[in-house]
Amino acid sequence: MLGLGFDEVRDVLADDKARELVEVVEELDEDLGRQEAVIREWRARLAPLLAEVRAGRFGLLDAVADEEPDDPRVARAAAELAALLPDDLAVHFPDNEAGGLADAIFADLAPAQSAAVRRAMELVTERQSGPS
Repeated sequence: MLGLGFDEVRDVLADDKARELVEVVEELDEDLGRQEAVIREWRARLAPLLAEVRAGRFGLLDAVADEEPDDPRVARAAAELAALLPDDLAVHFPDNEAGGLADAIFADLAPAQSAAVRRAMELVTERQSGPS
């Protein structure tokens, strides 16, 4: 129900008269609670990365902004970034579906920076999976 407008909520209530209004609102509150928990988890996972960025440790990532995605410095930036990320982050990283959270994450990155971050996530996934 999250994201529904008042007209849509009215329609839901009209279609489901057997349910009490309090049940509908409680369900909405539970949905919001679950989403809030996911957001808090994401923010907690991103906090160390944000601290590193604020400390200026991503000069190499900045340095690849004008490079081609296959530039060797992109691989070095990816390795540096992967070394800072927790192993379980890749599990929670959004997939590459168009219009998804990944689009929002990569929207402000240059192609080489995007390639570095994607490769870093691959390295974290490989590290988490262990040797094959």
